[in-house]
Amino acid sequence: MFYLCGLNYHKKGDYVTSLRTLKILEREMKSLIDIPHATAASIYGLMGSNCMKLGDNDSALQYHEKSLNMRLNIYGNTEHTHKAASYGEMSMV
Repeated sequence: MFYLCGLNYHKKGDYVTSLRTLKILEREMKSLIDIPHATAASIYGLMGSNCMKLGDNDSALQYHEKSLNMRLNIYGNTEHTHKAASYGEMSMV
């Protein structure tokens, strides 16, 4: 639920509210978010995108790296669009 709210705020251009919503989700799911999981990787990727839109490139890169590392753990050496998306997001920071 929080992820979808964060995504909708992001799509509307309200990056501050989106990031705030996703940080609540990160705190609530802290015990789960450190486990490589596709949803957690998406959360970190969206947090990185919000930070980038807000001009906080250092934080954006950190979140995108977390997302990529989770995706590498999940998908390994296989080709996957989510891994490609992470690399693409990192290249724009």
